[in-house]
Amino acid sequence: WLIVNYWADWCPPCIKEIPELAALADNHNDIEVFGVNYDMPDPETMEKQIEDLNITFPVFNQDPHARFGIERPTVLPTTLIVNPSGELQDSLVGPQTEASLLDAIRSKD
Repeated sequence: WLIVNYWADWCPPCIKEIPELAALADNHNDIEVFGVNYDMPDPETMEKQIEDLNITFPVFNQDPHARFGIERPTVLPTTLIVNPSGELQDSLVGPQTEASLLDAIRSKD
């Protein structure tokens, strides 16, 4: 399973959910978590934001929305759930927890 989370450093709910995403990545070997910085800043700014927010999961350097055949999200945070076959299973708007993401994934199994 792949979780793709759109975040921004100016988005309080995004910042609040980052530890939940990190816990999901750390606690479940069958789930990969990737972030997408909504603003797509220059590499130096991106690294600083990742460090400042203590993001421990990988962050894409390009927006993958086209890869999943979706419009770029307009509300943050938005979290995509992609199944092991690479198909988009769900798009969740609003802050998530480790438990809510696990429930969303397990409901698709």
